Amino acid sequence: MNYFCWSVLVLWLGMAGSAGAQPELDAGQLERNAERSRISAERRKLEADHGAAEAVCYRTFFANACRDKLRPAHTAALADLRRQEVLISEVERKISAADQLLKTEEKLTLQRQQQPEQGVKVQQDIASQLERVKQREAEQGDATDQAAANRASLGLRQANSENNALELVRKLLAM
Repeated sequence: MNYFCWSVLVLWLGMAGSAGAQPELDAGQLERNAERSRISAERRKLEADHGAAEAVCYRTFFANACRDKLRPAHTAALADLRRQEVLISEVERKISAADQLLKTEEKLTLQRQQQPEQGVKVQQDIASQLERVKQREAEQGDATDQAAANRASLGLRQANSENNALELVRKLLAM
């Protein structure tokens, strides 16, 4: 392994050990960004050098043969840069996955802590709903009783009205 692989491995292990430490994550991210910038600069330099070498090849009689000789070294250098980028991305994915697991665990812990509180709240809500149902039933019972009393009262008033009307008719006939 070259120096870059070891440094990425050490960086990742250092971050994995201190997953909760935000400043170290920021330093690691800065280091990875710097490494990406270095790789991009190296790639630009490699492309520029390759372009200059191809320009020299075009001045020779056997240009294609000259270019064919340059291609393997250029391809290998690009592949090495790509491999370094893949390693950085892999480290970032692992850090992201560890962060996600940590967040999920924190969320589950919070939910476990809130479950008893939610159980009490649910029981209070059920008791409140039962009380409201009982009040409605009592009110409906009172309303039913009141309606029955109103009907009875209406019946008595009608009977009294009929009796009064009959007596009035009898008095008028007795006259």
